[in-house]
Amino acid sequence: MASLLFNVLALHAIFALSAPCNRTDFRPTATIDCGVVVGTTTSLPTSTVTVNKFLGIPFGAVPVRFGPPQPAPPLESIYDASEYKPSCIQKFNYPEAARNQSIKWYNTPGPPAGESEDCLNLNIFAPATAPDRPRAVLFWIYGGGFNQGSGSLPLYDGTSFATNHDVVVVTSNHRLNIFGFPGSPDMPEGERNLGWLDQHLALTWVQHNIAAFGGDPGRVTIMGESSGAGSVDALVTAPPNPPPFHAAIMQSGQATIIAPDNITALSWNLATKAFNCSSHNELECMRAVPPLVLKDAVERLGLQFGQVQDGGATWAESPRKDRLLSTDENPRIARVPVLIGSNADEGRNYAFGYKDAKEYISKSLPGGTEEQIDTLLAAYPLGAPEISNEFDRIAKIYTEVSFQCPAKAVSEDSAAVGINTWRYFFNASFPNSELFKGSGAHHIAEIRPVFGTFPREGATEFQADVSRAMQEAWARFAKDPNAGPGWDVVPRLAVFGGGARAGMSEAGREALKIGNASDIDQRCQLFQGFFSTQVKTPPEQSWIDICIGMENRAKRHFRAFLREYVEKSIKRRPCLGPTEYEPVQTITCATTLEDIWSDLVRVANIMVIQPRRQREPWNAQFQGISYSSREPQKQNPTVVEIGRWMASDAKMSLQLDQTFEKQAISTEDLRLVLDTLWAKEQDITCSPSARLAFRTAVVLGATGGWRPASLLRVKYKDVEIGLMRHPRNPQDVVVVAKGFCSIEDILQSEQLPAGIDYRALGWRDEFMKCEGSKETIPLKYHQFRDIWNRVLLVIGMPENPRIYALRVAFVATGQLTPALRNYILSHSSEVYERSYHPVHLQNNLMHTSFGELANGNDEILAAMHRVCLKRDPNAPIYIKQQDLDDFEKRNDITTLRAIKSSSEQDKAARATGRIQHIINTLEDLLIQARRQEYFEAVRQGKPTAHLIDHSAVNPRRRLNKASSATAERVARFFPDERVQNGLVHTLVAFLQNKPIDDALGDQGNSGTGMAKEPKTRKEEPRCLLCQSPGFHNKASLSRHVWDLHKDTIEHGFDCPECQRLGKGRVRIAKGEATLENSAWRDPWIAGASKAEWLHQTLMRSRVCTRLVRFDRSCDPLFQYPPVDPVGNRRQSAARWASGVDLAHVDSSDLWELLEDDPVEAHLARPEAEAAATGNRRSSAADFRACQ
Repeated sequence: MASLLFNVLALHAIFALSAPCNRTDFRPTATIDCGVVVGTTTSLPTSTVTVNKFLGIPFGAVPVRFGPPQPAPPLESIYDASEYKPSCIQKFNYPEAARNQSIKWYNTPGPPAGESEDCLNLNIFAPATAPDRPRAVLFWIYGGGFNQGSGSLPLYDGTSFATNHDVVVVTSNHRLNIFGFPGSPDMPEGERNLGWLDQHLALTWVQHNIAAFGGDPGRVTIMGESSGAGSVDALVTAPPNPPPFHAAIMQSGQATIIAPDNITALSWNLATKAFNCSSHNELECMRAVPPLVLKDAVERLGLQFGQVQDGGATWAESPRKDRLLSTDENPRIARVPVLIGSNADEGRNYAFGYKDAKEYISKSLPGGTEEQIDTLLAAYPLGAPEISNEFDRIAKIYTEVSFQCPAKAVSEDSAAVGINTWRYFFNASFPNSELFKGSGAHHIAEIRPVFGTFPREGATEFQADVSRAMQEAWARFAKDPNAGPGWDVVPRLAVFGGGARAGMSEAGREALKIGNASDIDQRCQLFQGFFSTQVKTPPEQSWIDICIGMENRAKRHFRAFLREYVEKSIKRRPCLGPTEYEPVQTITCATTLEDIWSDLVRVANIMVIQPRRQREPWNAQFQGISYSSREPQKQNPTVVEIGRWMASDAKMSLQLDQTFEKQAISTEDLRLVLDTLWAKEQDITCSPSARLAFRTAVVLGATGGWRPASLLRVKYKDVEIGLMRHPRNPQDVVVVAKGFCSIEDILQSEQLPAGIDYRALGWRDEFMKCEGSKETIPLKYHQFRDIWNRVLLVIGMPENPRIYALRVAFVATGQLTPALRNYILSHSSEVYERSYHPVHLQNNLMHTSFGELANGNDEILAAMHRVCLKRDPNAPIYIKQQDLDDFEKRNDITTLRAIKSSSEQDKAARATGRIQHIINTLEDLLIQARRQEYFEAVRQGKPTAHLIDHSAVNPRRRLNKASSATAERVARFFPDERVQNGLVHTLVAFLQNKPIDDALGDQGNSGTGMAKEPKTRKEEPRCLLCQSPGFHNKASLSRHVWDLHKDTIEHGFDCPECQRLGKGRVRIAKGEATLENSAWRDPWIAGASKAEWLHQTLMRSRVCTRLVRFDRSCDPLFQYPPVDPVGNRRQSAARWASGVDLAHVDSSDLWELLEDDPVEAHLARPEAEAAATGNRRSSAADFRACQ
């Protein structure tokens, strides 16, 4: 009897949780910012707590269809808030059976006041007693896939929450389906998610008015389920400023891991066509359709509407990235505590009626391969726990892919960036809350326990326990989010319901049990790739979208790309302290990003749009696209909008103005730059070829106004050399090459015939085959930039003019016609006038400022522009040895040194390069800091002696030591036009690291020439016929000659090596360079062709190995051995060696070479000596001996 009485009392208490009783004897009132509202009261049957209910309070004005919400107007009288007001229009798509099922599951009973477009109202449930302190507020956002739902459903009654946990509950409406998320391209981008804008407005209303109901506007927790949880996540990742909430609860949903699609845009297009609105003003036409007619059409057409990308107004374009990059200093999102979770059987609602798992997955993942689908199915085998049939299998896959694993990812991402995050898992089903038999812990199953609104009939004691546990956790979290809901943060997990199922015993089950997330997430690793990558779109599709009217998706993709491009420009750079590295953003100016966008559009027009237009010439949509900020009216508006967005996007924080001054550099400055390059060679260390190439680029850049980067890309095939008659002295011919073998031949060429002012000189065919695709100035832009900055630093300039100064100096002279100037600069006259100072403007400014004193202003301006006159050669250019020693103590360098000493060759080489990069960067930073200190002292007139340290060292003093020793001697040839021939040979010797005394001749000093140089590294093989370098071995050189010079050898040619050494013309007649005797056979390669024999012999000969390399004895050649039909390989080598000795090599050097080889030791010295005394012959044998 006692037991029966206890059960009756327990059931009575259960019923009290979910059956509030309205009271009408007292009407609570509240004064809000637009007037006075009067509500009603209610209470649970067995509770003494009275709850005030204010229902249907308008937070917005009657909305204009497809327009953003507006605040509610002032109330004309006291507002009756005792009854619910209409909900927003819902939709339940046909066919009839599916429609009825959805209504039964999700909308029974439905909204008590029906539906209307005038639906922007909210409901408040608050304890009637005055609080000691303002109460925490729970702001509820309903689910329904953005197509159905209402804040006035009995499911969401807040009485139980307010009674049992002393909190204020707010449930609000927002517009749905086509009324709330229409997807019209004609709407302003930031106003396309109207339903979410409704939520923003409701939260703003709460901030202004909730205090009138005892709520604390500083303790508002937003909570939602399904699409309502997605709304919560959207508010977190794209929050209003400031966020109108302090915590977030997401039940069975999120907006971070969602595949964007164009279903909303397609649905809008179909809807407009259904009402013949697609041919004129769509919005006005669709506004004229009666609401119920529009709803019925949408349902019968089966259209779906939902959130769309809106430029970040309500939905972040990259929410997961924003969350992962969030910090306290740069929040990017609302960094509020998060409670997130899911149910054990979410997918059973969606899999209802399906019986073939493979077919279902194939339809759900149309891009999935057969292998991927089989792998997925293998992870959910029949017979596994909770998978007894195909329906179970489908439901479990859907549950984990769409709900459980995304919840895991979002919770872990939040925790990873220091946000307090808790996770729950609801795993219970009760007979009175099943959607269908066996629905389990289905989607929306946790809502009734949370709100305490589960049905009275059939309720059990354990069901009430679960409800109490969930309500307590939610309320505790709302009151103090940082303290949490009652268990530890992730990866810990709270499981509610203990796995209870309808028809199973509840004995021994725990309403709340704390465990680890890993206990339920084993299969989530299958989906990490899907969660961590964006939805892939064919690269050409976004460009096509621009043309066919799907510009929303295109803008979303391109904005995400450009944002990511800027984010990835942030590099970690070594710094001087206090930490070893600092982030540096390399893209800081919007114009840089505009240039990138312009290039992308240009390439896309060529690669995507033009081919599509050729395939579909009848399709007027595929017009050419381009981007320029100067003529937006002539371009595709979407392309222009994206270009303009880059400058205005606050998240990228790019500077709108040019970040550097276009400063000219004078002729005197250039001369000083060029003189310093050679005169201070020990302070400007670089290879000989880099030094000469830099000088060439500077001279050409300053002369012609070309961009240095463009100059460095010019190839030989792009250059024409010719003879041109001098315009002022027609008797002189200027060399501006077929038939010329040397520089001397060109310089000493005949005069142009009368009446001819120009004659082009063609390149040799062999040269073009080898060198045509190579750069004429062998220097990378970063090398040019480094040498430029180093030269200006050595000069002693306080602020280095940018490389652009070369172009400014060129155009500032005013010597070009506007058309030619604009062509060279790739600018319009408008841009030129804005960027450079034209001559007439200089004159006007000078006369305005100085009157008659401005006469001779050219000289005055020239003096003002001599930036190098401000230089100070005493400024520091080196660091101290102690600085280098301090660098070695850094953790990164210490670690790299250890890797270098203990790793294989490749890793050691990479570590060495990294160490050098760090040291170079630190050296530059330290020099900059000390130079700034020095020049600041100079500007302030303070002493600088203590800032000049003569103990500073050149850390690169050993680099290119040999070439640096001769650079100063070479420099004096440049301004002297009388020594052109000697200059050519001097530069060649300089580039080859050879003594230059012979090249200097009488023009040089009387010294003994260059000091003995340290042994230099031998260069790689180089072809004799075209002088092409870069061969890794003799085999590659052999293939090169056979592929490119076979015809030359077979038709005869002049020996280029004899000509180079000044031994006259030695003609190699047709066929004389090939093997004529077919009877000869080398025993090593019997049966091989003559060419194969030639190449094999080349690879075996020690003498060939000697001569094919670039050393002081002989230039690298391609060797052809003499024909010796009866001799063996050694005899051929000996004769060949003697021939080379005769023609080009010092005999003692060659003899020493042969003596070093024990294989060749049997050769008699007299044979070589006799060969050395022979007469020189102009024949094929002589050429072969030359080789």
